[in-house]
Amino acid sequence: MGAIILGKMHLRWCSECGVPVLETRTCGKCGQDTFEVRLTPPGDARPAFPADVQRLRRLIDQQFGDGTGTAVIPDNCLVLLNKAPDVDRTDEVIVGGVVIGARRFSILGNDKFLARPASAVAIAPIIARNWVEVDENAAGAIRERKASTLAVGVEACADGIETGNEAVVLDQKRRPVSVGISKMSTKEMREHTRGTAVKTRWVVAADQVRTPQTKGTWEDALKASGPIMQKRVEEAKHFVSKIVKENDLPVAVSYSGGKDSLATLLLVLEAGVKPTLLFVDTGLEFQQTKENVLEVAQRYGLELVSESAGESFWTNLPRFGPPAKDFRWCCKTCKLGPVTQLIHRHFPGGVLSFIGQRAYESQQRAEKGRVWRNPWTPNQLAASPIQKWTALHVWLYLMANRAPVNPLYEEGLERIGCFMCPASDLAELRLVKGLSPEYGRWQEYLDSLAEDGMRSGKWLEYDLWSC
Repeated sequence: MGAIILGKMHLRWCSECGVPVLETRTCGKCGQDTFEVRLTPPGDARPAFPADVQRLRRLIDQQFGDGTGTAVIPDNCLVLLNKAPDVDRTDEVIVGGVVIGARRFSILGNDKFLARPASAVAIAPIIARNWVEVDENAAGAIRERKASTLAVGVEACADGIETGNEAVVLDQKRRPVSVGISKMSTKEMREHTRGTAVKTRWVVAADQVRTPQTKGTWEDALKASGPIMQKRVEEAKHFVSKIVKENDLPVAVSYSGGKDSLATLLLVLEAGVKPTLLFVDTGLEFQQTKENVLEVAQRYGLELVSESAGESFWTNLPRFGPPAKDFRWCCKTCKLGPVTQLIHRHFPGGVLSFIGQRAYESQQRAEKGRVWRNPWTPNQLAASPIQKWTALHVWLYLMANRAPVNPLYEEGLERIGCFMCPASDLAELRLVKGLSPEYGRWQEYLDSLAEDGMRSGKWLEYDLWSC
């Protein structure tokens, strides 16, 4: 899939401190040079929370054997995730400033960890599953010509390898040679069937070393990016003040319960403006989100103006059927309609609304610019102070301010919105099923369609309603 460029790639790393550094070639904590982290664009990396790390380790253990997960992702080191373009969901995993692999979602339920050279080096001494050992001639050919592993060169292999498994190829000294996807089963490899045993994805150089594991903390990361974050904050505050001064309108912040709108709110407050807090309850919100909205309004002493779509989604569902990525009728019914009503009722003369939009989220948002009007809500002048911020800029800012972040992020969700939003990745929908009591009502509706013969079991099993 082609690269999606939505902005500059800002992520760097300090080997001395073991932390990410944004934008600058010099670490703001120790003064040492930083190096670029080579990510897949758009490069919108975010912190991996403990729940994310646990899932990753379990996945690696399942593929390569007990203990390999911790070998790849040691304790007390900072881990980032970078969403890469794919059919559904693939997150690159960054440890020590290096992409050590990627977690790829599978609609069939068999998620995979796609190993890279750094992770192959880490797990080689203890790997117990999905390993293939090759002879000296084969190892040389793979390293020199980036060749795939042929069955004739296989000396030994682990039990239980199936076609399509992720595999690590070792030489006879048990050093990693390459990583890739198995094209044969264990039985076929041992029989030396002609053909490719493992298709190479990455070659591991003979002198490849393990990624340095300097144990940094998020406090260290805040110091390392402190100077650049201060510049970002000052620029955003200036933008807020300028837009407020140029437009004689009441000021509000559109708050969704997500990280971006929370950062936007704090920037507006830092600029010396006390806004009204706007919240639209689509009727499909997580309970944690509604609680977070109330907590934020109370903590910062803000007037909360809200509008609810009530049962609109459920009453319109029999007419329109399940929404889908290209048929999001629910947005107009449950969001745009209530937003328009809210603004008409409380701000008949118009409102300046600061919104947590970022260019790195999508091509559409990148093209929208920093100030805009939505034709569906003409009385609302919208502006984004964080349009050019990456997710890590946002997270560092929230950490520095000890902001009341929605707890759903710590459960592994990347975005906060409607619990069954069809625009979500299937990977996120699967995660929501296990987190959200609200999803039960939606699942009952889907089950009823399958039971009535209106949809097949596969449609239900694979969440194809959202496609």
